[in-house]
Amino acid sequence: MFPPRAVIETLAASGMDYTLIDTEHFMTNPETIEQMITAAEAAGVTPFVRVQENVDLIDRCVSAGARGVMVPMVNNKEQAQEAVNAIKYAPIGKRGVCNPRAVTYGANGLENMLNFYKTENDNVMCILQMETEESYKNLPEILEVEGIDSIFVGRFDLTHSMGITGQFDDPRVVEIVENTLKMGKEKDYLWVLLLFDGEDTNKFLKWDMIG
Repeated sequence: MFPPRAVIETLAASGMDYTLIDTEHFMTNPETIEQMITAAEAAGVTPFVRVQENVDLIDRCVSAGARGVMVPMVNNKEQAQEAVNAIKYAPIGKRGVCNPRAVTYGANGLENMLNFYKTENDNVMCILQMETEESYKNLPEILEVEGIDSIFVGRFDLTHSMGITGQFDDPRVVEIVENTLKMGKEKDYLWVLLLFDGEDTNKFLKWDMIG
């Protein structure tokens, strides 16, 4: 069995700039997540983590040093605010201050910790997933939440929620994705899409709406 940290090191050696550690669809315990974050940092790769719905896991991931957290199935403003609260410090969120690994366990002194608290909100990303019809309908309200850095448009789950799994060229899906990207461009958000081949990629590049 290939150890998780070796996967991170292999990605780094292949020239990757960042990695997304997925705990939504795969069984990964917090200790392994922390080891993978540590391996990523040592290899010069920026670590992100996709969590499940547990906000406690969000806090532990950023405390361990994750530079961004992707939160799936964000369907309304309240869920978006809950994610921001767990990822960001006050005055934007409600993340608790302490001396975790992300701030070297406080080993560099109080001043270093205070500087970390002041700058961390600008150095950690809150990435929310828009992947249901409900989320799309509530997107204008979701985008009102301060502290969101990026929106991931999950077309697979979106089509599944519409009863047309994998039919990405369905006019309804195309309209939703196009309108979503337009909203993102107006708000100056960084938008993320999972693309499947060259043709799919070129189609969206021609739209000139992906930040």
